[in-house]
Amino acid sequence: MRTYVNEPFVRRRAKLAKIFSWAGLGILAIGMFLSLRADPGVLRVANNNDALVRGVARDRSAIAFWDYNLVSAIADQVRLVPVDGILPTAETVADRSYPLAGDDVTVAVVVSPLSTWFPEAGLTKAQLAQVFSNLQYRWSEVEAGWPATPIKRFGPDSRTATYAAFLDRVMRPVFSDEAEFRLTGPANANYRWMILGSFACLILGFIAANLGGYNMRRFGRSPRPDERLAQQLKGFDDRYQLYAWVLPAPYVFVGPSGIYTIALREQAGKATNIGDKWTQPFSLARLFLAFSNEGIGNPTADAKQDAQRVQQLLAEHMPDLQVTVQPIVMFTNPRAELELKNPEVPVVTPQGFKALLRQRKREAQLTNQRLEELRRLFVGEQQPVSREAPEAS
Repeated sequence: MRTYVNEPFVRRRAKLAKIFSWAGLGILAIGMFLSLRADPGVLRVANNNDALVRGVARDRSAIAFWDYNLVSAIADQVRLVPVDGILPTAETVADRSYPLAGDDVTVAVVVSPLSTWFPEAGLTKAQLAQVFSNLQYRWSEVEAGWPATPIKRFGPDSRTATYAAFLDRVMRPVFSDEAEFRLTGPANANYRWMILGSFACLILGFIAANLGGYNMRRFGRSPRPDERLAQQLKGFDDRYQLYAWVLPAPYVFVGPSGIYTIALREQAGKATNIGDKWTQPFSLARLFLAFSNEGIGNPTADAKQDAQRVQQLLAEHMPDLQVTVQPIVMFTNPRAELELKNPEVPVVTPQGFKALLRQRKREAQLTNQRLEELRRLFVGEQQPVSREAPEAS
């Protein structure tokens, strides 16, 4: 058997497979990066001292407002911030000189001890309102010279007296009716676009990676499907020819008994063919592998369409050849479990196809001269990539 392969086409597709695979991985990485970096800049809720310490203590970009009476328990892990130049102490809270002191609750502002850049004089109430408003996303937007890092804001639950006191004493004097929205709304104006960009990258990356994988399985890894098919069909003499990616159909087999287009499938598992319809049973394993393995599709339709294309080619170039191109569906995986009910197109394994051809030996439709004419039409003077000696009969 002589095998002809369109090697330039295969090399191009193998190169494209690598490009799409690497591009897909790169775009997926960008999508993951965007999703991880996308920070809405909203007020983060700390439900207790431990949560506050986890959020603020080791983050140079974090700031929080908290109940002054609770801060004493974590005073060694956070740094109190002066407001209008006054640090909250027992004395400044008692005499109400501390601006955020009150009869019901006193609000303390804390940052990380690692925030060495933070001014010793603290913040004015106006600056504090700006820091906690969604109008500012980075520290440098509040004050020139401060870090250009996103502000990470922490505070108590909105149902607490501390939250209400901070809203009334700090936010309302500056933002009036918009105070709560400014305190809790997203500060990152680009957040929505980052999320949309992340999803777009994940979708495009997934598509590109799958296109790369699809082509890699066919053209980038040896043995390729055409190489495995040639190996499984070996044993015929030189009159038999296998064409891979040479003609309008991916796989065409030519021999004395006729011309066959092969819709090749390498999937394992169960599949049912009734007439021209194909189904596969649902399974969790199949669902899990759905994005890495392609389904069988409709090989009957593919085989018939391939046969029509080759038949049209013959009609244009060899109109006197009275041979009907025969579609074949071939499953090459030994773990394929097929249930066939009146298949419209013959469904075979490689061994079944070889047996079919041997049965049709005496029904020769093509003479050696016609076979040579077909070879010249299909590949000209191209030499076969392999030439198998026939098996002993």
